[in-house]
Amino acid sequence: MEHAESATRNAGLQGGNSWAIYDDSLPEKGRGNVRWRTLIEQMLSRGGPRLYQKPAVTREGQVHHRELMCRIFDGNEEVSSAEYMPMVLQFGLSEEYDRLQISRLIPLLRYWPEENLAIQVTVESLIRPRFSALAARYVNAM
Repeated sequence: MEHAESATRNAGLQGGNSWAIYDDSLPEKGRGNVRWRTLIEQMLSRGGPRLYQKPAVTREGQVHHRELMCRIFDGNEEVSSAEYMPMVLQFGLSEEYDRLQISRLIPLLRYWPEENLAIQVTVESLIRPRFSALAARYVNAM
């Protein structure tokens, strides 16, 4: 019971539709809200997270599309979006983050016109009229 609060916090950071195990023998990877906010705002001001692509391959071995995966560097290691996106949402930065991601995706589509590229966009951004209008303009321009 002494670790119930930590386990609850860690499970909450994982988001819905997931599971979590708390093991006190593992090092704590938590950061305070101020450190998270600073890291995320710096990442946004520097042009966004690092992008990596992962091909999604059919059973026949053909590349169906490429998923763009995001990582941020915290000074020591790369942090996956599964770890930092809950904080982006908590700080109300999802629309700015998603707008930046789409603006980075467009040049890649021009560079790789034969590829289908996929990025994750938050529901919080999609339900905002200004963001959905921007996304529609990008899609119609393609």
